[in-house]
Amino acid sequence: MINKSNVLEIIKKKGPVIPRDIMKELGGDTFLIGAVLSQLKSSNLIKVSNTKIGGSPVYYLPEQKPKLQDLYDHLHHAEKKAYDLLKEKGILKDSKLEPSIRVALRNIKDFAKPVEVNLKDRKILFWRWFLLSNQEVETKIRNNLSIKTPEQKQEKQTSLNKKKQAEKKQKPEKQDKNNTESKQTKKGKKIEDDDDEFFCDIQKYFNKHDIDIVNKDIIRKNREIDMIVKVPSAVGKLNYYCKARNIKKTNHGHLSTAYVEGQNRKLPILYLTTGILTSRAEDMLEQEFKNITVKKI
Repeated sequence: MINKSNVLEIIKKKGPVIPRDIMKELGGDTFLIGAVLSQLKSSNLIKVSNTKIGGSPVYYLPEQKPKLQDLYDHLHHAEKKAYDLLKEKGILKDSKLEPSIRVALRNIKDFAKPVEVNLKDRKILFWRWFLLSNQEVETKIRNNLSIKTPEQKQEKQTSLNKKKQAEKKQKPEKQDKNNTESKQTKKGKKIEDDDDEFFCDIQKYFNKHDIDIVNKDIIRKNREIDMIVKVPSAVGKLNYYCKARNIKKTNHGHLSTAYVEGQNRKLPILYLTTGILTSRAEDMLEQEFKNITVKKI
């Protein structure tokens, strides 16, 4: 007798399988077996492949997904080429691929899964290897777009802080009472605005363009500042996340970092720099980071 339990047991032992494999074990006809397989699929107990063997898809359990790689020999030449490339790289950026590979990836749905990354008014399509975890995919996409995670930025800042602390410990302490009191006062003192020439230049720029500072965080004195500012517009002043850098050249990584921070804060981005943009940064600004406004001060 053919029932769901018997068919499911065959799939557990031999899956992925085609209906003919089940007929060899249990007998019956293709119509009856097809009906049972349809019931199992509707109950989400089994999965059905897009790739076919002799015109028939294969049926498998969710945990048997890695075994779909056995279907490689049933792919066409172009599909095998796309399969090999995706398996090797893990992710592929659709816009960078040749047309034949792009078409093939859309055909091998069992192995190539689409991932859309939203960059404001632009969507970037990636293809992920079907066995790659979400965390691995996120890491690879960040690396592809040269976007640092908050943890990576924090590690870099922590490393700089430790280096500064080590340098301070190496300096001999003076025993003079007046000097000690002076040092304690200086240690607890916050960086004054007047001490930061870069911030003074920013203030002059903001005053000239009627931009208000809501709050600021001096990351590195005379080098880097994070701010929330109010920028004039046709509908009144709007909040912006502002990243200001005192550097000779802004690369695509600098823009990517500012973009991610703006996304996290759900604010448009104003990027201020004293230098110029690299050619790649200019390309990314036009193609992928259109919501970033860059101004030279």
